[in-house]
Amino acid sequence: MRARAAKLGKTLTSFAQDDCHNFAAAFHATVPREIRDQVYGFLVSSSPLLDVPYRKSTLIDERAKWAFPEFVGPQFAREFVQIYYEKMKLVFDESNMENIRALLTTDAIDCGTVPTDHLRFCEVWFKGDCVFNYALLDTGDPHGILAKHTYQLDALLDLKQGSAQITFKIDLCGYIDYYSLRVLVHHLLLLGPLLHRCKEKNLSFKVYVLSHTKEAKDLWRDITSLWDMSLDTLMEKVSVWKETSEIHMTRPRKVPDTKSLPVPAIYDGMEEWAFKNKEDYDMLRNILMGSS
Repeated sequence: MRARAAKLGKTLTSFAQDDCHNFAAAFHATVPREIRDQVYGFLVSSSPLLDVPYRKSTLIDERAKWAFPEFVGPQFAREFVQIYYEKMKLVFDESNMENIRALLTTDAIDCGTVPTDHLRFCEVWFKGDCVFNYALLDTGDPHGILAKHTYQLDALLDLKQGSAQITFKIDLCGYIDYYSLRVLVHHLLLLGPLLHRCKEKNLSFKVYVLSHTKEAKDLWRDITSLWDMSLDTLMEKVSVWKETSEIHMTRPRKVPDTKSLPVPAIYDGMEEWAFKNKEDYDMLRNILMGSS
């Protein structure tokens, strides 16, 4: 029975492919491109593939038969895939970070079109409970994780659409005290140079941070303005914060000198006494808690 069902399925698929080919060829030959694009837009869901499944090898949904040349021919498939990518809202997190470059630069249906040519929205979410963060906290970076992530994220620099928007979210929830600062520092070491290269290519981006401090003013805080600084200035700030986090990791908490700087804590374990100047403290306080 199963063999007969499989044979019937192949036969019906063969007839369906013939019908689809004939329809797609007639459609492509008689309908102007601007109208075809509107039709492709109706065939594409409003936001295909929000989250990229772990180790997924292509951005094309296997159910989207309009994207496959064997059903509709190469011309129809190529135009459909272009609109498919334009409407896609793509979300990566660190569980699939290793696939970003391959997914963004692979011609999945061998039609001369890659996602970076047409994508308009891409989000990268660094989640607070990720193995990537814990590995960096305890071991430095002996396995070159930052370099590997930089290589993957560099593929975003190839986005061609002028209206493309890249969003980065740094989720510090799941960490307490100075661990939040260490995780923030590691991500700024990764994003600092990368996003300055985005600016050089006139790519639009936003960076948000989420922390769990009870004093926080907003849920997600926009810290994109950090990249208004020159790269050297930004990395100098990050270096100061990195040094501060390392002090907290290796030295017991000190009693602050109340005669010098005010002592409101960003969170338990990190006050102004640990910083070389109040400007560095105030800037970091604003990142983690919002404007005071």
